[in-house]
Amino acid sequence: MLEIFFPFSECTAFFVLIGLGLFLLFSRDGRIPTWYHLDLLMVLAWVPLPDYEVGDLAITMILGWLPLFYWIPRLLYLFMRDPRPEAEVRLTTRHLKVLAGFAAAYLVFLALISPRPFGEFGEYEYHLSDSAMLAYSGADHILAGQLPYPEGAVEFKGNHSYGPAYFALFVPVAYLFPEVDPHYAYCLGARLYAILLALAGAAALLHLGRRLGGPRIGWGWAVFWLASPYLHNSVYWAQASHLLPGVLTAVALAAAFHSPKLGGAALGLVASVSYYPLLFLPFLARASGRFLAFASACAVVIAGFFLPIVIAHNGLTRFFRHVIFMEGTLVGQEEWSPWSPWAQYPALAPVRTVLMVAYILILAFAFVWAFRHTVSLRAAVAGSAIVVAGFQIWKEHAPGRYHLWLFPLLLVLVLWPKERATADLRT
Repeated sequence: MLEIFFPFSECTAFFVLIGLGLFLLFSRDGRIPTWYHLDLLMVLAWVPLPDYEVGDLAITMILGWLPLFYWIPRLLYLFMRDPRPEAEVRLTTRHLKVLAGFAAAYLVFLALISPRPFGEFGEYEYHLSDSAMLAYSGADHILAGQLPYPEGAVEFKGNHSYGPAYFALFVPVAYLFPEVDPHYAYCLGARLYAILLALAGAAALLHLGRRLGGPRIGWGWAVFWLASPYLHNSVYWAQASHLLPGVLTAVALAAAFHSPKLGGAALGLVASVSYYPLLFLPFLARASGRFLAFASACAVVIAGFFLPIVIAHNGLTRFFRHVIFMEGTLVGQEEWSPWSPWAQYPALAPVRTVLMVAYILILAFAFVWAFRHTVSLRAAVAGSAIVVAGFQIWKEHAPGRYHLWLFPLLLVLVLWPKERATADLRT
């Protein structure tokens, strides 16, 4: 009976109901649909696919990818035009706090009570994501005074493809909750870490929403984040490789609103976890009004994390071997290819090439536009979302649960407050 409450089951009705509830909570009154309603609907477009592997891959791979055909041109329009915001929240702040409490409790339930094992990957059965298990491995290397990128031959199950900050931020977890073999242990530390990250993302969105639109918008954003099936999916896996950059993206947005230096440092942290968020820099730095200060803070943080790799013996070789292995040599191989629209439909390979070239041209255009026009924070969010949405073209995975990165950007962009906060922001 409990399987209905877990993302990795064949029953998606529970999560579809959550998505419907979020749509009704934020949809505006009025019988005439607007672009806002369609944007809000498309934010939730991946909700029916909490685990696309349980369905027919030939269908779910396409369903997972189709929303990108909406978002990439729509994001480019929002980036260039910055239209009038329309977001509203139907409930009072008090009711939103109650909903946030229930949503947080459900996340704790997912993280601590998940069935084991729940996932199969080749010959392995996992009760946590492979990224959580690799986080233990990399953090243990750091605690032993070594780089998180081991020497020797790189195998898939031992590949450390994430940035150095990914492992460094996991060090306290590995120190306080050590595991001899995380592949089979309960891994309380990883589960608590997932809960902490989910709450940190909510806090960042709550803070930014309060500053921009008042308490009700702030709590509305927090509810949308905590109740999102995308977050449920990642917390259930303790999927740190999704949670950490997604949360840090929300933190970077909140920090950029306050200070160019804080925003740049936060973006440097995101880019030191997973690399391509560095492409957010032209947009967020321009929106901050102090491009050099923002970029300098970002560079300092990145340099701090990568300096040990540069000065260590064979450090860069080991780093690139691990990174290139995942992003290069696994492309099209058996482990990943079934979960890709390109593998399900080989005839689409030329289409993929065309889309990749189009993505590069769109990014180049957006960068030039950002340097020739005034960029608001909301437009910067749209530009950053273009980076994430278009980057999926390069990936071997179908969109769906991998969109926790994109989710906070879309949430902030679409649910931008209709009116600027004027009340006392401390209430």
